[in-house]
Amino acid sequence: MRYPFVFVTIIGLLLSFLSSCSSSKEKMFAEEAEEQNRLCPMMIDNYTRADSIRYTTTDNTFHYYYTLIGDADNIEVANQKRQELQEQLPIEVKKATGLTIHRNHHVTMKYVYFSGSNGNELFRVVITPDMY
Repeated sequence: MRYPFVFVTIIGLLLSFLSSCSSSKEKMFAEEAEEQNRLCPMMIDNYTRADSIRYTTTDNTFHYYYTLIGDADNIEVANQKRQELQEQLPIEVKKATGLTIHRNHHVTMKYVYFSGSNGNELFRVVITPDMY
């Protein structure tokens, strides 16, 4: 399930554009989050909806919020997806050219997944600078 990487790539491309327009890291990242939120909610695949993105300056972190729906909205599938993402997201973040500025600024990325049926948090994956 590599579909969150599409969202990461979109963010990276948008950030590349914004980096030429903004001088402050905090302002640039806040603008990126604002622009991405205009695209949300956005279906990533048949089972994953990107709901929002937030950047917090206090901890230099992007927070990506997703909802799992349909067949993916159960604990077994969520656990499998969490394991896959824990393995694959650091690799994708490391090699995504659109995320170079994130890496250069030592940004942490938190991916939080919720249940579409009850709204409860299913899992989260955190990618810290030491992982990429």
